[in-house]
Amino acid sequence: MARYGFLPQVSVGLLLAVAAASSIPAQTPAPMVNPRIDQQPGPFSYYSHSVDEIGVMDAPMGTEVTPEGSLYTGYGELLFLIGPERTPIEPRIRTLERGYLPVVHFTCQQYGIDYRFTFFTARLDDGTLVNFARVVEKNTNSVPTRAVLTAATRYQNDTANGTGVGERRFPRPVDDGKPGDYRQPGVKFDPDWVYSFSAHAFLRSGKVFYLFPDSPDAKMLTEKQVYNIQIDNTPRKLDVFPTSLVGLTSYNNILAPGAERTVTFLMPLTPVQEGKETASLLEANYSRELNKTIAGWEKILNAGMQIETPEPKVDNTFKASLIYDLLARDHIGDDYIQTVNKLHYHAFWLRDASDIVDMYDLTGYSHYASQDLDFFARFQQPDGLFLSQPGQYDALGEVLWIYGQHYEMTHDLAFAERVFPAVERAVSWLEKARAADPLHLIPASFVKDNEYVNGHITGYNLLALGGLKNAALLADAVGQPQKASAYRAEYAAYRADLVKALARCTKMDGGSLPPSLDGDCGGQDWGNLLGTYPEHIFAPDDPLITATLKMVQSKYREGLTTYGTLRYVHDYLIMKNTLTEIERGEQQQPVKDLYAILTHTSSTQEGFEFAIRAWGDRDFADNLPPHGWFAAEYRIALRNMMVRSDAGQVHLLSVMSPAWMGPRKTIRVERAPTPYGTIGFTLTQPDDHSAQLALDMQWQHKPDAIWLHLPWFAEVSGVWVDGKAAAHESGKVRIPAGAREVRIAWTRRADAPNWSYEQAVEQYKQEYRRRWEIYMHGQAAH
Repeated sequence: MARYGFLPQVSVGLLLAVAAASSIPAQTPAPMVNPRIDQQPGPFSYYSHSVDEIGVMDAPMGTEVTPEGSLYTGYGELLFLIGPERTPIEPRIRTLERGYLPVVHFTCQQYGIDYRFTFFTARLDDGTLVNFARVVEKNTNSVPTRAVLTAATRYQNDTANGTGVGERRFPRPVDDGKPGDYRQPGVKFDPDWVYSFSAHAFLRSGKVFYLFPDSPDAKMLTEKQVYNIQIDNTPRKLDVFPTSLVGLTSYNNILAPGAERTVTFLMPLTPVQEGKETASLLEANYSRELNKTIAGWEKILNAGMQIETPEPKVDNTFKASLIYDLLARDHIGDDYIQTVNKLHYHAFWLRDASDIVDMYDLTGYSHYASQDLDFFARFQQPDGLFLSQPGQYDALGEVLWIYGQHYEMTHDLAFAERVFPAVERAVSWLEKARAADPLHLIPASFVKDNEYVNGHITGYNLLALGGLKNAALLADAVGQPQKASAYRAEYAAYRADLVKALARCTKMDGGSLPPSLDGDCGGQDWGNLLGTYPEHIFAPDDPLITATLKMVQSKYREGLTTYGTLRYVHDYLIMKNTLTEIERGEQQQPVKDLYAILTHTSSTQEGFEFAIRAWGDRDFADNLPPHGWFAAEYRIALRNMMVRSDAGQVHLLSVMSPAWMGPRKTIRVERAPTPYGTIGFTLTQPDDHSAQLALDMQWQHKPDAIWLHLPWFAEVSGVWVDGKAAAHESGKVRIPAGAREVRIAWTRRADAPNWSYEQAVEQYKQEYRRRWEIYMHGQAAH
């Protein structure tokens, strides 16, 4: 779990402590939210309050689109009110341009007037970062009706948890100058600010906070005037709170039936000096910048792996997840810093970044992976240990592993030669640390995160073993076979020591891998889920892996893994299991996981991390999405369902949903990278009884075998590869490396489930309503 302890927020540690010491009876249910929210028009959104992020790739900061539909940065907040009463808005249902681009849309209605909002961020030609906000008002009544739109600013909203940070906002300003640490450029509230208007801008102490190219009908420094006397916009200090509305502009007209009016605002992410910079911003063209933004992101998306299924939610989340991770990157000086998001997780963790880098490599973006990896070396200590947060020794194994994986995917020998000295120092640290440790493992630590337990952490050792495997791979690559042999010998001895330490715990734990290796072997399930993926420390069918999956799945709530004694649901931890299940050749459980994961996203394809109680109020509080680790894991999981490599073999369509089978339905994959080359295919289904798979496999060198997996819900009567009959057994068929076409004769099994994203959402809503009735009335409604 990416988390930082120094921020003024409720930490996981505090939450777990409250759970342990709480006097609330165990049977007291979690607070819920009225399920009427699920009747709101538009796509389903799991969260009871919505937060979105807009920005540009590699920028030093981003913008939060708050639950109230305002634009929040390190410098303040631009918000919008509608109607003659200046009614606040809270648009819970938002959508993205084309379903996946970082252009946020939502609509609010009042008195028959639709207010359609669009927000996006652009980098202008001179490098200025600016938020564009456009509101299109439309009178849907049959009579003329007044439309009133008001823009206003404040420094922050109210705080709800006693920290001083606004509710569902990120803390700011923060910047200690150390690259990778949490940072949010901005300013503190200043009671001496001087507020003023120019012809087309609201200024705070001479700097433009926002601009209004469309002249308003009224401008007001404060929300109300003393005794309602004449408006006074004389530049001056104001005796206001950080939460007070200042700098209001109002657009107030009667619209004819069906008539529209468009109002545009610009908000520089960093306030600019009035003058030449203001003129430059006013010259920025909304439509041109929007088209540039769309075209720029589409170019990036089209350069990598493509996945198309019959379900838009599946595909849009895959695309949006790449964008969310690219939005999270900082480019500061020569450094590309892969953070988790630009909101409250605007910081660097070696573990999160390693998985994000792996996602870039696995889905066709090795250029970004290489840029990110250059930053990792900064975190190697003089003794060889890689560490980005104190005591979090998982970083060592993560770095060694991703160095090896990046080489395996790219065959970039110059990269391998550049990082290998660091690899040697890291392995040397590991060997010395193990020699000094009583269990001959990674040293014990107490990190109040992830496993949240004091002692030897199972996951740290699984990751270190995976790192050793990849250190040996790199040694071979750079022409040091003796080092490779030594590293493999170290791996064998280390694995034996881990197995010995596990023996005591597995007797107590039903034969499953425990979170820790001391005392009662307790802790939160986390790294113990990494026994077979991403590296086969234990074979996929090892009883330890089977027992671990069964144990963790028994704790699922709402179809997701849980975290903490209060039974919080966790949106991406489950994907460690999903990836393992795919590796084991399972099909049904990964599909269930896929739909559970997607059900717990927003209407803008965001995944969260923590803080939501199972069957509770669906409120992530200050744990703001989108979460970059979720995004990476989702893309890797969907990619592996389509194309994956393992032990020299390539697997196609390891997992297929029943919703993807049927006449005229298509599954398409383009430019899927593997260590052996790229793969593309298109599965078409002309009718209920047949499918055709067109293959485009471009090998740099051939894998040992290629397997096409057949869905468990289909009765397959025949398979032909390039016109020749092919044997199929155990749910798969082997195809040659030069194959161009596979034809399949199949029918849907009578007992095949009707699983789909829409069905999963409907099931969730029904169950949530049933539990709401019990929560409110003590029994379900009849």
